[in-house]
Amino acid sequence: MADIPSTSSGLIHFDFVTSKRGGRVLLLEGHQYYQKKEYKNGSSYWRCVNWPKCHGTTTIMLTENKIMKSTVHKCQKSIAKNEVRKAISICKTKVSEDFKKTIPTVYREAVISLKDASDDTIKEFPSYKNVKSNLYKKRNMAVGVKKTRYAIATDVEVPDIFQKFLLFDYKYKNNRIIAFASDTSRDIISREKHFFGDGTFKTCPRPFLQLYTLHADVGSSEKETKIMPVLYALLTNQKQSAYNLLFTLIKKSIPNWDPMKFTVDFEAAVMSTLEEKFPEASIKGCFYHFNRAIWKKAEQLNLSKNKITRKHVALLTVLAHLPPEAVTDGYLYIMEDSPTDEAVTKFNDYFVKQWFENNLMKDKWCCYGERHRTTNKLEGWHAILNRTLGKSSNLVQFLKTLEDDSIYQKILSTKTNQRRPEQIEYDKRINNIVNRFTSGEIMVDLCLEKLCPFIFKLFTRIVVCQRIAFVVYQKVMSSE
Repeated sequence: MADIPSTSSGLIHFDFVTSKRGGRVLLLEGHQYYQKKEYKNGSSYWRCVNWPKCHGTTTIMLTENKIMKSTVHKCQKSIAKNEVRKAISICKTKVSEDFKKTIPTVYREAVISLKDASDDTIKEFPSYKNVKSNLYKKRNMAVGVKKTRYAIATDVEVPDIFQKFLLFDYKYKNNRIIAFASDTSRDIISREKHFFGDGTFKTCPRPFLQLYTLHADVGSSEKETKIMPVLYALLTNQKQSAYNLLFTLIKKSIPNWDPMKFTVDFEAAVMSTLEEKFPEASIKGCFYHFNRAIWKKAEQLNLSKNKITRKHVALLTVLAHLPPEAVTDGYLYIMEDSPTDEAVTKFNDYFVKQWFENNLMKDKWCCYGERHRTTNKLEGWHAILNRTLGKSSNLVQFLKTLEDDSIYQKILSTKTNQRRPEQIEYDKRINNIVNRFTSGEIMVDLCLEKLCPFIFKLFTRIVVCQRIAFVVYQKVMSSE
């Protein structure tokens, strides 16, 4: 039961808190009272909490903010104790209602609220060590679980307050998958056709390994992007068997789900699962991840600093813009003038093995005709989630954040989300070059040469990020 707010008028101030048994306690003029009677005229009779040692009583008319009658107390009054009990009561209310705030944060706010309190009140205020167990117990009771942090996935209890948000909860032996989706999101999953998938690890509550999310295109156009998260799943591993089970359970929970396209990163376990579970669906990899992998390899082989080798790498990356049937011709054109030094040869071997002749990846890195070439929208969403939650959130804070995000995304999806003019122009210029090729106006060699400059802006961003990450990594390793 939430604590009852205080009522005040004029010079008389009535404060109420909740007792351990759920009853009301009146805090008045340095004394504390339990209610014993309520009269027909609206007044109520209260006894001192120290009864029968103290026979202090009071009769109040709450509706008129008036003390009708009082008797003398034998116990000593303490304004400080009342102020402290009121502050702790506020703490208990907050931990029972605001699940996003940590218990230490709530306690800290209570301490800060005492900045103008008397010295006696500050001395009377309990330490965090002395109140934390009661505050945690209060929160756990509010959400309907025994605890909010777990060491074993199969021990996790989904709090009662999130049962409506829960899509399914699978538990077998040491395996556990829990997925969440609002009613609105379930309808979207049933009717939409293009989905995006990605996982994040930073904010995933222990003992789960990752949060895997599905996002859906809910009406994007050339000028607008409308992609929203529709499903959140907690996984204990990244094995293909886990993804297989995840998508099986989603299909079982939402029988009308009939996806026609997936855009994901190049995680082999995910792509293999999607091919197996949805043989009719088109599966595309993220163009940005494709570029990042290629330029990372180029950096390792020291090919990004030389103008000739840098262009060679760029030409191979823009193959992704060609129609699938033209990729081989484009590749052969690039290889005709390929540098012949050892580093480039190693790079070419990598490209062929990893991308060009890899049965799993082949065609999936081709983004020809795709309105959405990347999963950057998902990466951005994950970044916001990571900033919001931090690294040490418990299950309740985590799920409350996801539930609130689901509501936020539902509202946001009704608003327009205009793309930046430079993004639209960028796409138009690329599409214009490719259309000139497919119409026969230009050959594949000229098409690739014209596309090549578009990749250098992306290359610069990728390489800078990779170099920064490498410097940070070196500093971390040197400090250990």
